[in-house]
Amino acid sequence: MFKKQVVELMNKLKACVPHYIRCIKPNEDKTPNNFNNDNIRRQVRYLGLLENVRVRRAGFAHRTTYERFVRRYGVLDKNVWGGRSHGTPAQLCQQLMGTIGWTQNKEYVLGRTKLFIQAATSLFTLEDLLERKINEAVIVAQKAWRRYAKRRYYLEMRAKAYDVVASRKERRRVSVSRNFAGDYLDFTYNKLVQGLLIGFGAHERVLFADTARVALLKGKKSMFA
Repeated sequence: MFKKQVVELMNKLKACVPHYIRCIKPNEDKTPNNFNNDNIRRQVRYLGLLENVRVRRAGFAHRTTYERFVRRYGVLDKNVWGGRSHGTPAQLCQQLMGTIGWTQNKEYVLGRTKLFIQAATSLFTLEDLLERKINEAVIVAQKAWRRYAKRRYYLEMRAKAYDVVASRKERRRVSVSRNFAGDYLDFTYNKLVQGLLIGFGAHERVLFADTARVALLKGKKSMFA
């Protein structure tokens, strides 16, 4: 019996275009075909169904104040959201609708203090646009945070590395350690070299110098000791 009633209910819902579904409790005893009029009337009044029916009969599925509309959907227009657009809330609503691509008196109507949306499908489209925009903003924020976190981690690791080696840099044990003994490219302070340079001419100069204990020149003993 219950399954049959559910099937009939679903067929009725599919035959129309419901905007939302409200469940009303007919009685407190949970018995079928028992309707408590006072209880049903109270639920209908508290749920605002009568007001929604009156608005729907007037041809508008949704209405809201200009301030609330701009506060909720202002992110869809970067100029409105960034504060670069100025004007009354009604003018900002018109700019938002122009950005979305809606036409006045077709998808929406401007009242004295409220904005009215003609069809519920237009409202669903508006919510989809808002959700997509928020997702894009969240992705941008996540990228910025990840970039900041990684760079901060890198800077902290580099600072810790500097602290580890600060004032502790030493030569390795196998590295060459040799004191500076003179100008290796100008060995003219050596008396023997000075004598050779005088013998070859005043324009001669030393380009490279090194000290050797024994040098063999064509099988002869060198003059250097």
